[in-house]
Amino acid sequence: MSQKMIIRLFIACFVLMSFSAGCTEQMSLSFDQGGVSTYKFVSETTQDFKFEQLSAGKKKVEQNKTLIKTVFDQQIIAVNEDASADAKVTLKEIKILVKNPEGVVLDFDSTRPSDRTQDLRKLVGQSYTIQITPDGKAKPINVKQARNALTAGPDRNWAKNFLSDKEIVRRHEVVSMPSIDESQIKKGGNWTTEGKSHPRMLEQKTFEKVYTVDNISDKSGRKVATISMEASPSGALEGVAPGTDFSFMAKMFDTKENYNGQVKFDIESGRVISMNEKMAATYTASEMPKGKPDAKGPDTLIMGLTYQISLEQIK
Repeated sequence: MSQKMIIRLFIACFVLMSFSAGCTEQMSLSFDQGGVSTYKFVSETTQDFKFEQLSAGKKKVEQNKTLIKTVFDQQIIAVNEDASADAKVTLKEIKILVKNPEGVVLDFDSTRPSDRTQDLRKLVGQSYTIQITPDGKAKPINVKQARNALTAGPDRNWAKNFLSDKEIVRRHEVVSMPSIDESQIKKGGNWTTEGKSHPRMLEQKTFEKVYTVDNISDKSGRKVATISMEASPSGALEGVAPGTDFSFMAKMFDTKENYNGQVKFDIESGRVISMNEKMAATYTASEMPKGKPDAKGPDTLIMGLTYQISLEQIK
């Protein structure tokens, strides 16, 4: 075989291998000093309780719900040597809705004219600083000024919780990002992260979250990756605080769990366009009433927990 033929075969094989491997892209957050983006973050936790006793014609339905929506500006004030960034976050809109079986506990919406005199309105316009890494990790740097905006009055505890380190991390951490080592992505590629169950789930456990790149498309000159997430239980959660694990009760129920989500990521700018994740668990227990052979049906208890978060870039 001639040398030219060998070279041609080598080139053909290289092209085929490259084509079959697919084009890889970088999925990591990028930061431009001075750049400002506006985001909307929503977190919602709903607990449902339904007990039905057909033999006695009784039915009880209850619900607990907490909804928090925040619109904020995020300005990059420094880009560090490790590619992380310090950002100034300014709160623009806040909505907090809390309900229990007795009724509405708190209903505040800073965009509602009637709520503009409430104490929680003092948080709007306040700023704090955070640090964000290319793989989506976030931590507070300085929150003192914002926390001092509301330290007295009936709403001070709501403000304290809203500006706690835990809530700030939840609001700004991009949980769907791959590690730096796995940031090269292509269509059909995937990566895994570990997630924890919601603290109100009966059985505390860890989940393996698998992110799969469904598509990389060109939209108005932007390369956008669409990624889906499916999670499954991977084991018991270690170090669970006493009184938060009711796994002994979980064994009494038929359990159904769904944990999934979707991400749209702008590869060119290194920014999340949108992200949402939803964890839903349903616990069902039923038993025929003892000593009542003619009962219309079993006594049934159904408990449900739904937790979802979403992050969306507005501009």
